[in-house]
Amino acid sequence: MTFDGSTHDPMQQAVRDTLIAFMAATAQAQAEATKSAQRAGIDHKRRAQPNAYLGRKPSYDRAAFDRIRLALDSASPPSLSVIAKAEGLSKQTVFRLKQDPQVALAALDTGACDGRPSLMLSIPFREFQPDHFKRTV
Repeated sequence: MTFDGSTHDPMQQAVRDTLIAFMAATAQAQAEATKSAQRAGIDHKRRAQPNAYLGRKPSYDRAAFDRIRLALDSASPPSLSVIAKAEGLSKQTVFRLKQDPQVALAALDTGACDGRPSLMLSIPFREFQPDHFKRTV
């Protein structure tokens, strides 16, 4: 039996559709299990080390923060795009500094973002092993 997708036999279509649905359900269950295990690992690490998984370091330093706040607090502030270009930051970063300067300042003090973890941080890195995917007969 071949699964080329162009069959007109109802039995082969049913088998093909069932196999595809089974593979999709298996992949979804695996993704959910991985996400749950990842979350448990992050929670465990945070209980052991409260300052773990704080996010990446800010892309700005204290001097840049002060210059940006000074520009934003001026009588006629320049646009966010102009400030971002002058400081070498993204417009979104400048917007975040404008919206919540206390969180931005706290991120500078802790050397991390606002405490929300990046989900990719808890995935263990394994060296790629080409032989891992070879079939053994």
